[in-house]
Amino acid sequence: MLLITFLTIYYEQLLQFLILQKKASLFAFYTIIKVLIEVGMTFYFVVGKGYGWEGRIYAWLVGTALVFMIGVVYFYKEGFLKGSVKMKYIKEGILFGSPLILHGLGKFVVNQSDRIFIAKMVSISEAGIYSIGYTVGSLVMIGVNAFFNFYSPFLMERLADITEQKKLQIVKLTYLYGLGCLLVLALVFFLTPVFFKILIARNYYEGTRYVFWVALGYCFWGGYMLFSGFIFFFKKNKILGWLAVFNVATNLLFNYFFIKIFGAIGAAYATVLSFFLLFVLIAVIASRLMPLPWFSCQKVRNVKLS
Repeated sequence: MLLITFLTIYYEQLLQFLILQKKASLFAFYTIIKVLIEVGMTFYFVVGKGYGWEGRIYAWLVGTALVFMIGVVYFYKEGFLKGSVKMKYIKEGILFGSPLILHGLGKFVVNQSDRIFIAKMVSISEAGIYSIGYTVGSLVMIGVNAFFNFYSPFLMERLADITEQKKLQIVKLTYLYGLGCLLVLALVFFLTPVFFKILIARNYYEGTRYVFWVALGYCFWGGYMLFSGFIFFFKKNKILGWLAVFNVATNLLFNYFFIKIFGAIGAAYATVLSFFLLFVLIAVIASRLMPLPWFSCQKVRNVKLS
């Protein structure tokens, strides 16, 4: 797993470079290649060789290693592996990235703590049902992540040379994200029962009651990501570390009291409320770093994004 983690970091860096360079076709190609290799190797090791769960790990390792080698070749051809490494950049990287450790740990704790609370305060079986509902609800992150693959370079380009016109473009795209979330939530509400009947075992049908709330929570998480770009641009990453601590503290408290009052569904409520508060806080902070014309509706409607 440590080797897979190391190789995955390299693969993720490759994807980030492709996003920033706006090479969507290469991004799709490498992503699909990795998935196909992993699925093929999983069938080979698990079904063909009968290795059990170990086969899945071997397939993961093979797929990640092959894409890692592709990444090395790509970085070499682009000239990123040539020249010396300067100590000042290493120091800048440490200062920039260290607060994000708290950010990553906070996300992990929030994603896992609700299941532990339900297992301890309700039952193990309900924790399993909740996990299925949570997984289905978090599928909205597929759309959110796809949006941010476009939004991140869009935002950085405009912040690097900001004008009133570019401020309006940022506001317009933010509004479009909000409208997209409303549409996705409507689809989640109406399609969840159908999805469960087709793909989920009958024993887990009760998980439908968690899906909408988890999906709503992740829409707020996407809102948090919208404004985190401003924090990254101005190199105020310590703010993200403190927000991660706040998110963990509030989420743990909400989980305990909401599950005690409402039962297992309280964990979903806790996810929504903690992500909403996080979204509001970072929106306020980002607005102070970069004031934007949020209420210039006529100008926003007429502005073009390109």
